[in-house]
Amino acid sequence: MPWCRPFLPGAAGGWGPLTANRWWAAFRAAERGTAIELAVRWGFWAFVAVKLTLGIVRGIWQLGTLAVLAW
Repeated sequence: MPWCRPFLPGAAGGWGPLTANRWWAAFRAAERGTAIELAVRWGFWAFVAVKLTLGIVRGIWQLGTLAVLAW
């Protein structure tokens, strides 16, 4: 199943792009797990992506507000 590949070890022994970093090693899976485990892993990554995007947008908005106030 292609949806679980980023969390599984590759043929060369390395990990997928979402778990290669040692900080995200908790999301590694030695073998294909249940649908709930996969949903939790992808749900977390979706949450992180949304939070980072919103944080960047908020930062840009605040810089714009600061520039307008300083004008």
